[in-house]
Amino acid sequence: MFALLKRFKSVGVVFVLAMVGHLLGFGREVSTAYYFGTSGIADGILVGIIPLTLYASVFGTAYANAAIVHIKEPSNLQAIRNCSTPLLLLAIFTGAFFLCFAEPLVALMAPGINEQGREVAIAFVQLSSIGMALASLSFLGRGILHLEQRFARASISDLMPNLGAITGIVVLYHWLGVYGLALGALVGYFLQFWVVSNPSHFAINRRSFQSLLSEEQKAIYRSTLMAAVSYSVVYIDVLVDRYFASQLAEGAVATMNYAQKIMLLPLYTVIFAITTVLFPKLIALQDNPEAFHRLKRKTYGVVLGSSVAISIFTIFAAEFIIELVFGYGQFTQQDVQATSQVLMIYMLGLTGHAFVLMASRVRYAMKDFRTPLIAGVVGAFVNLGLDILLVDEYGMTGLAMATTISAFVNGLILVARPYGKPV
Repeated sequence: MFALLKRFKSVGVVFVLAMVGHLLGFGREVSTAYYFGTSGIADGILVGIIPLTLYASVFGTAYANAAIVHIKEPSNLQAIRNCSTPLLLLAIFTGAFFLCFAEPLVALMAPGINEQGREVAIAFVQLSSIGMALASLSFLGRGILHLEQRFARASISDLMPNLGAITGIVVLYHWLGVYGLALGALVGYFLQFWVVSNPSHFAINRRSFQSLLSEEQKAIYRSTLMAAVSYSVVYIDVLVDRYFASQLAEGAVATMNYAQKIMLLPLYTVIFAITTVLFPKLIALQDNPEAFHRLKRKTYGVVLGSSVAISIFTIFAAEFIIELVFGYGQFTQQDVQATSQVLMIYMLGLTGHAFVLMASRVRYAMKDFRTPLIAGVVGAFVNLGLDILLVDEYGMTGLAMATTISAFVNGLILVARPYGKPV
């Protein structure tokens, strides 16, 4: 009974802090909407932050999940250092690449963006190259805190990037222009790393470099590659959507972003809290299949019921929610209507996204990294194909529908496919 109450308490703590983090995220979006509306600058901010977000959220999260499944015990200090070394080296090389090729990357991601938006996006990409190591190591540090059952501190770290972004928009932009926007985001990632970091975990030594090609590290690399591909389907959806949206009309990228942020709020508060607390428990039950699958079934039931209820409510209240959150300053009534239409389509896919988030964690806990890989690849191709078919006739709502359908395809594969062999 005590363990059950403790678990509910942990879920509650993570939920509250995740909610605060997303409210700050809305503060960032509201600040963007207030100062820049759906202008080219707003598009540039959203395009420019993609490389850092993509690297940290895809490779950082994938590596962290693969590593902690193998580490298991937070007291295994040398194993943690071994896992930090390749992450740091990769971040340095990736950061150098983004610094040198910022302009062509922006042209590739958003060929239709206007000149002002392009300038903002390039500034973001260039400065974000400095934050690669900080962002990716933060995800590993947060995963270790989860193993230690220190969920509050890990969740507090998620507040920092949004605080930095808001500071950049509200304060630094007026002093430093477009580079002030990017600098604010960089400061946020530094603060995130500071909150989760433990100096002893990142005290890389000779043994850390000697372990780079060890069998255990090779297993983590394989798992990371598979997990990264499965995680990337979400960001590939975003990239593809923004690629097509940038060619529809000025502000289309921002419109889709505002709607998606509303959809992600329950996903990364309610569902995220459940998955975060249960993931270490699932890892601990690797050798107890009966208890593992019992916990899995109960969790799936909660995810299904909560996601369907939230979807129905949000669809009926879409226009009211958008006007309440974003309907100020340069954000016009026409923007409200366009964004609410996209939001309704996105909310149809909330249950699919929820099962992707939960079922992928279940698979990782059992060291089944193949199924999320397959689901991610199939989902990405479904999204791309539907984008091409729907964008000309339905515009932004067609792009949102493609994302919704691909989420259900991804989630269905994760839930229904038989479990693969551990990697």
